[in-house]
Amino acid sequence: MRVTDLMVNQMMVEIENPKLRRIATIGNGKTNIFIVSIPENAKNAGKNIKDITENHRFPNNCTFVGVYNPTNEKFETPRGNKVINEGDEIFLISTEDDIIKAVDFLTN
Repeated sequence: MRVTDLMVNQMMVEIENPKLRRIATIGNGKTNIFIVSIPENAKNAGKNIKDITENHRFPNNCTFVGVYNPTNEKFETPRGNKVINEGDEIFLISTEDDIIKAVDFLTN
């Protein structure tokens, strides 16, 4: 994939979903690391990662790699019992198709 194609694609994803930011591309654009901000009143705020990832609506090819809490400026490598809260910034590794499903699931 050409660099200009990657840039245009990234801009389109971020314009269409402002809760999502791509921070790295891996494997010639096939996999990406994204940051998703958990908004107020998100249905999955207050749930742990294990419960979120076991839900059939959460994509199997999407993995939590970090959780940053901007209030206390703490970054954690998440495990299954880590609770996701409103305002957290979630680092996910995923394909572009699966990240859209994950963002919809996490932010609504």
